[in-house]
Amino acid sequence: MNATPPRPTLVDLLRRAIDDRTGAPLRDIQALVEAEEAVRPRGMSLNRSTASQILRGAHRGTPSQATVRAIGWLAGVTDEVAFAAANQPAPGRPLVEELPAAADTLNDRERAVVIDVVRALVAQRQHSDEAKAATADALADIIGDLTRLMQTLQGCSPSDENSAQIITAATDQLERAIARARRLAEHCAPEPTSLGTHG
Repeated sequence: MNATPPRPTLVDLLRRAIDDRTGAPLRDIQALVEAEEAVRPRGMSLNRSTASQILRGAHRGTPSQATVRAIGWLAGVTDEVAFAAANQPAPGRPLVEELPAAADTLNDRERAVVIDVVRALVAQRQHSDEAKAATADALADIIGDLTRLMQTLQGCSPSDENSAQIITAATDQLERAIARARRLAEHCAPEPTSLGTHG
């Protein structure tokens, strides 16, 4: 029985796109996306600086939908494959296409209510994504601190003349890791529910 091939990452797709174009420089890749978007708009954009960060594994946070779409198009895969490679849910059809035809008959006040609800939902989703990215970064920092602590202690022996200094350095690293963990816990703690007061 054939094994299922591993799911490509966003880096894999971007490298494939560059390889398919015989190693085209990133400025040319960016120009290709811009030209395609000008002819057939579909919400794509790819900054060569962002592309370089993704290739080097140095990109912080979550790539934008426009970036993921662009990389998917360049690699010749569907949005579903591209967003799966970015560990993001694939966005659905444009919301305007799903509104009932009579939505255009809403008055200004009713339209404002609909827009406010959509904005609130989008803001909530963005806040959730940003919180996940911040949590991942904080955990990476804590893991780094604990790894350095382990390496420090592994180099310590009871007969070592510098054991006191090594233990002091390890203690400092452990304190930093604990402080980061506390900040992460505070960041992840649910906000207290505030009850509205009625005048």
